[in-house]
Amino acid sequence: MAVVVTSNLRLVDAPGNVLLPAKASGLPKDSVANVSQVITLDRDFLSERAERLRGRGWTLSERSRRDHERRRRISRVWL
Repeated sequence: MAVVVTSNLRLVDAPGNVLLPAKASGLPKDSVANVSQVITLDRDFLSERAERLRGRGWTLSERSRRDHERRRRISRVWL
């Protein structure tokens, strides 16, 4: 599951939504995690997309990579 991230800061006051400051999140501008738009994503699809981005020179920070791998291992337990 994932939530939609938007740069529409008017949504920050909606119940449950979370402000993602650009400086802290690494996003290009302040954004909002919109919890009213929860979506499901296929793990294999996400892994494939991540590989494509890496092929274009995009990389995750070491911490992000470790966090991603930890979450991936945890999610396999639930399958």
